Amino acid sequence: YKKLVGRAVTAMYAPTRPDYYEDMAANARARGYSGTPNQWVIDSLQNRDVLVVDMYDKIYKGTFVGGNLTTAIKQKTGTGGTVIWGGIRDIEQMKKVPDVQVYYRGIDPTPIRDFCMLGMNCPVRLGDGRDAAICLPGDIVYGCSGGVLFIPPHLAVEVVNGGAKTQAKDMFGFEMITRNRFTTAQIDKNTWSKEMLDLLVDFIRTDPRGEPYRVLDWSHEYDLACHGDPTDTQSAL
Repeated sequence: YKKLVGRAVTAMYAPTRPDYYEDMAANARARGYSGTPNQWVIDSLQNRDVLVVDMYDKIYKGTFVGGNLTTAIKQKTGTGGTVIWGGIRDIEQMKKVPDVQVYYRGIDPTPIRDFCMLGMNCPVRLGDGRDAAICLPGDIVYGCSGGVLFIPPHLAVEVVNGGAKTQAKDMFGFEMITRNRFTTAQIDKNTWSKEMLDLLVDFIRTDPRGEPYRVLDWSHEYDLACHGDPTDTQSAL
């Protein structure tokens, strides 16, 4: 499963309305855009961009990309892709386009119809109610088999370091569970004891698998181990 990482380029759409569509299309022509409103934003993509589309969960006649436009995304972005709160079509053709990852809500054979663009490179919402996510243009998009994250640029370093620490702890934790050194309850705690951290740091320092993680700073985790973590509800049980 290919992971998706890149810079968000956003677009928002809505059901069409004749008077608005005429003005929107005239404005697009004045800006040099041609074709349909879904093609306009694809034409603007650059290397490593990820297109994030609020297609208002439209699947029937809401198929934002198919074989042609997925090929265009590949050509424009290199290794990018798209996240679509809506539909796609021609999935067999799409699967043949290499190094592009597409997230979508559904598949339908109909061509895209009866829609208009509300904005390009504007905040977009994907999802409904409490499960909705907001993506801003320029966010870092990270997609994997478990779903998609939109990471604000100012949090990128914190997220990357946190992810690396989680990987290191998981690798060590699996090893300790296999050896019956610690229980799953101990490994799953948010805050590890100083003894566990000492063993983790030694594992990273001495085991070849730990080499990528030797630059990580664990002082914050040691501070929590010594003084307690008020957010760790498991330790208070």
